[in-house]
Amino acid sequence: VGSAHADHPTSPVAKVQARIGDKYYTTFVAALAAAQASETITLLDNVTLAETATIEKAITLDLNGKTVTGANGAIVFNVNAATTIKNGAIKGNKSGTSDGLINIYADLNLNSVTVETSKINALRFKAGDCVATLEECNVTGAFKGYGGSVWEIKSGTYKASSTSINDQLNGTASISGGTFHYEIAEDECAPGYVVVQDNNNGTWTVKYAPAAFVDANNNGTLDEGEAVYGN
Repeated sequence: VGSAHADHPTSPVAKVQARIGDKYYTTFVAALAAAQASETITLLDNVTLAETATIEKAITLDLNGKTVTGANGAIVFNVNAATTIKNGAIKGNKSGTSDGLINIYADLNLNSVTVETSKINALRFKAGDCVATLEECNVTGAFKGYGGSVWEIKSGTYKASSTSINDQLNGTASISGGTFHYEIAEDECAPGYVVVQDNNNGTWTVKYAPAAFVDANNNGTLDEGEAVYGN
């Protein structure tokens, strides 16, 4: 059995929350403080934060099927450097319109992540000229843009929070897939993609339709034969 240190035992001899390579950390916060650029933090247990966690270096956070829960009413993450977060869940109840459950100051990649809040904003840009790329995510809550920021949504499921808000997807978007439980606009789709509404369940789906349009009103047919009515 390897020797242990309060912050980074060399082997998991005690209960630990995270690891970086072969170093184990008793808390996720300690691992975040120790992480260097380009390293991966892998969670080994669910995490409940006492305060906001700030990501200052370009890292990958592998949630590893675990859940990070924010403190009551608090921001969960401030993302200050290009970051990838994947494979797990981030939950909390941050309220108000000035912040999100995740505040984004730099490029952010979310892959196979559930982001869930019962309040208003799940994701909020806090700086322009940044891109948030979401793939196979499940987000409940509003998006808020800033300046030249872009939501690049490739796939997943997106729902409104329980708190009423007029625009759940706010800011510049480039959507190339996904199912939305609120209406999105054609100009939020990436080139070659269209919005298809399913009146049976009240959702909007974005699909690829390179040759869809056959008249001036954007009425046409998707490659798989599904009708599209642009107007």
